[in-house]
Amino acid sequence: MPLSRNLALFDTTYPTFITLQHPASQTAALACLTSGHTFVGSYYKSQNIPETEYSCPCGVDVQDIPHVFLDCPITAPFKLLLLDDNGDLDTSILFTDKLDSLLEWLKAANTFTKRFGLVTIGTPPPQGSGSLPSPPSPPVLSVVD
Repeated sequence: MPLSRNLALFDTTYPTFITLQHPASQTAALACLTSGHTFVGSYYKSQNIPETEYSCPCGVDVQDIPHVFLDCPITAPFKLLLLDDNGDLDTSILFTDKLDSLLEWLKAANTFTKRFGLVTIGTPPPQGSGSLPSPPSPPVLSVVD
């Protein structure tokens, strides 16, 4: 399936045959993502929510869901979690075969949260790795005269 800027081409239907054996926070995040009611500039703009930022922290004028998945340099280091065996981002399997990886990607990059673009945990996993490494130790602060 060729990638498109059209959100309608993203298959965001949560399959009924997948049991919801995930924490409520993850299930809620998936529900928000599939409905489009999530922390993303295009949603804020469509709802005319005042005093909110519509742009992406990377600099794109209006942040939308396809941008975050496909083009955003903030999520690029974590994209390996979403790629299929051929190295492609197949959006038709994100909510089925790649569901656990999708949940890991959402958490690792803080996608569709108010913290998006501010902080990410750890570093991207190496190619073929199934999990993210531990977050780095906090930096040692020192006073410089």
